Amino acid sequence: MNHKRIGVLIAAAALAFAACGGGATSSPSAATTGPTGETPAPTEEAGQPKDGGTLIVALPGDITRTDSALIDDSNSSYVMNQVMEGLIALEPGSTSKIRPALAESWDTSADGLTYTFHLRQGVKFHDGTDVDAAAVKFNYDRWLNFPTELQDYSYYAGAVFGGYGDTANVASVDAVDPATVKITLRTPNSAFLLTQTLTVFGIASPTALKAGHADNAELDITKIDYAQGGPTAMVGTGPFKFSEWKVGE
Repeated sequence: MNHKRIGVLIAAAALAFAACGGGATSSPSAATTGPTGETPAPTEEAGQPKDGGTLIVALPGDITRTDSALIDDSNSSYVMNQVMEGLIALEPGSTSKIRPALAESWDTSADGLTYTFHLRQGVKFHDGTDVDAAAVKFNYDRWLNFPTELQDYSYYAGAVFGGYGDTANVASVDAVDPATVKITLRTPNSAFLLTQTLTVFGIASPTALKAGHADNAELDITKIDYAQGGPTAMVGTGPFKFSEWKVGE
């Protein structure tokens, strides 16, 4: 595969925009008619989804690392948003309207302390690992309990959760059943759902995180495979897969 100036190659797993609401095509009544008055047959270029292909994107700078939980810059966030997905996301063009992502629906308790997320069924990470409640809990437990050595790099998680471990505002994360995750706060936070749309809360494959030694506090962050573009780095559920990162390219 050719090297691209983006510095990070993300290969299209399937550009199934229709599944994301972006592949709508014109109805026959809205189509332009030909010289004989007949409606031309729709073509692939007219909006039909197409698998594969190459998308080249130029960024103003390099990314910082390949662990979405350990970034705080827009260049990294742009790339991560093509590969990683959270439980919920923002509607395109909106900074406040929330839509389903890995969670197809959610409930909030009357006291504003408990959020129950109902996961989509049959979703898998790019490495084939199932996206289930255990995988989601693994990610949240990870963010809540980052080793001290990594906490400076996980600024957003610490800020949103109000700290780590027992000092965090998240009291518990429970896998109620394979398709249900319950997050309980210590005090209400009206912005909690909105914060969960941030890139740093993209759900990663637990299999990949473990294989890439993502939380090895004995290693300098520059030596952690998962954060530095190793073989298992950036494994999410988005429309693109991470392929490689050549620093400075």
